[in-house]
Amino acid sequence: MGFTISEIDKLLIPYVEKSYLKYKEEYKSIVLDNIDKMDIEVLQNKMHDYAIKKIRKDMEQGFQGLEYKLNTVASSRGDYPFTTFTFGLSTNIFGSMVSEVALEVRKNGQGKEGKKKSVLFPKLVFLYTEDLHGEGKELEWLFNKAIECSSKAMYPDYLSLDGDTTLAKMYHKYGEVISPMGCRAFLSPYYEKGGMKPLDESDKPFFIGRFNCGVVSLNLPMIYMKARQENKDFYDVLDYYLELARTVHKWTYEYLAEMKASTNPLGFCQGGFHDGFLNPNDKIRPLLKYATFSFGITALNELNRLYNKKSIREDGEFPLEVMRYINKKIKEFKEEDNILFALYGRQICRIKTTKPAKGCNTFMYC
Repeated sequence: MGFTISEIDKLLIPYVEKSYLKYKEEYKSIVLDNIDKMDIEVLQNKMHDYAIKKIRKDMEQGFQGLEYKLNTVASSRGDYPFTTFTFGLSTNIFGSMVSEVALEVRKNGQGKEGKKKSVLFPKLVFLYTEDLHGEGKELEWLFNKAIECSSKAMYPDYLSLDGDTTLAKMYHKYGEVISPMGCRAFLSPYYEKGGMKPLDESDKPFFIGRFNCGVVSLNLPMIYMKARQENKDFYDVLDYYLELARTVHKWTYEYLAEMKASTNPLGFCQGGFHDGFLNPNDKIRPLLKYATFSFGITALNELNRLYNKKSIREDGEFPLEVMRYINKKIKEFKEEDNILFALYGRQICRIKTTKPAKGCNTFMYC
């Protein structure tokens, strides 16, 4: 199971502001005996510098503590909490500081001096848009910090909010970010009034408080080879496995729908999930309407090599055709079953950056 804190830089702003004001007052109490002798502008500057220094230190210790805990507290199965933080869009002084410090802590690593190593969790995902992070733009400096961090620690990942994608449309039309849950699970849009489709022009999608109920992945090279061995059309065999995955999801949906809210009191009874204020004995069926059930895809490059002995980079037309077909089928299933099916996967492309860090090999999800 993965947990995501979406746009943590914006989320933490009110709390950082409270600390900032507290530390300003703290400085005043320190220099109380001399406060009447100080110029007002000088006092304000000193209060500001003192508070900024203190909150930055708090942030550093906070992120270090999170990294230690999330990479040392294993579950009974021996794995770690799969967590993701997304950030990078806040232009507020405190919000951009949150992003900067998160990158700085990850870049520096954890451990004894001289033996520091970067950690895995939380996964850091930098939200990129040309309007803010492009050359000469307001947050170009923050993007360059992220590139530098990637050159040292492999993270952050980069999520592009530009282009002709659902992510870009949701961001540029509604100002809503679809943050990934863990690595590849993205929520499909669900609208406040209309559900799967907007009711009118004022209807907006929401993503916070929603969840993904799992994925069934398609082994595309296996499906292709099976079609070849049985002398069948590839898409006929693909249809069979798409229907099989659909059946599994429908069974899972009905199984989960009968679960009582008491199985997860924090999520279903105390508001952890959207509308999660059920009574302990209530069934959770009403909350599944905005949960996604994902179809995964594996090994597109290997599929293409089986098809024409070329990589996707050399010729990506067939994998693109397959993805369009799968996406079309998923949309049909969604309409017919009234279940929020989604495509679980990612495409990776190289970022063009004006100031790449030495040794950096950075990629962007899009």
